[in-house]
Amino acid sequence: MSEWISVEDKLPAIAEWSGDKVLVYTEEGNICTGMYEGEPDTSWPDKYEDSGYITHWMPLPEPPKTNKRD
Repeated sequence: MSEWISVEDKLPAIAEWSGDKVLVYTEEGNICTGMYEGEPDTSWPDKYEDSGYITHWMPLPEPPKTNKRD
């Protein structure tokens, strides 16, 4: 799995669709998914406001492989 990346060092690619989510870590210690929309100070959705500022992010891991039955 990838390492956490500080938002001070690098920002994720600007999200163009919902598949561009990353894991985010906030100053309050919360981890959730998020999408980066452009400007560093205003580009994370408002739902993180109660969790504090986003300090780190990382790409999502690959989804699990499943055995689908026909």
